[in-house]
Amino acid sequence: MVTLALLAVRRDQVRYHTGRVGPALGYTWSEDTGGQMPAHLRDLLGELLDAELVAVGQRSRAQRGHAVVLTDRGSRVLQEYHTDERCAVA
Repeated sequence: MVTLALLAVRRDQVRYHTGRVGPALGYTWSEDTGGQMPAHLRDLLGELLDAELVAVGQRSRAQRGHAVVLTDRGSRVLQEYHTDERCAVA
């Protein structure tokens, strides 16, 4: 599940809302992705933020909310996962 969350962040599918503009607060899907984000995924994204694997970036003018981005550490974790997956398949 962590890997899927990190991939969604890498694909620019996650936004963070501070509640200053509109009723949304916390993590949501980007406007392009749409739909309701499950509570367990919102909780997991909060844990990834605490673990410094993701960060809340600047507010996006193209979409509502702040961009959620991978940190260098989050990128390394995702890269290691993909390396391990390739080794397991080989």
